[in-house]
Amino acid sequence: MDSDDKTLFMHINHLSRMFHNSMRAECEKLGISKSYHPVLFNLSRCDGLLQHDLVRLTGLKAPTVSVTLQKMETEGLITRGSDENDERCMRICITEKGRLTENKIKNAAAGVESAMTGCLDEEQTEMLRELLRLLSDGQPRQ
Repeated sequence: MDSDDKTLFMHINHLSRMFHNSMRAECEKLGISKSYHPVLFNLSRCDGLLQHDLVRLTGLKAPTVSVTLQKMETEGLITRGSDENDERCMRICITEKGRLTENKIKNAAAGVESAMTGCLDEEQTEMLRELLRLLSDGQPRQ
């Protein structure tokens, strides 16, 4: 199929797969499980989340988050502790090692993004960012 025959969403899907595959390769080079990224990303912005918050924020299934958190705790990337208001709830906190790992992933993502947008100038890149934000949010910026 010629590139001109593809629908907008076929292009978006193709780019998403390219980014996903590139990030998987970069994380493998770093020795980091790609499944850690959404958890570390959210904890680095809001430390002390509950496990069900991570399920909602990451879009991952609860069993996947549970297994991922067990592995991350074993590797020293996170700690889990009881909530001070409700001991049935577990708060997930990122460790310093987890922050360093998240920074490595963030740098890898920036490199992949830069490589993928290398054919665009700065103005085109910003326009693309704004258009994708509009599609993601579903509403125009005021």
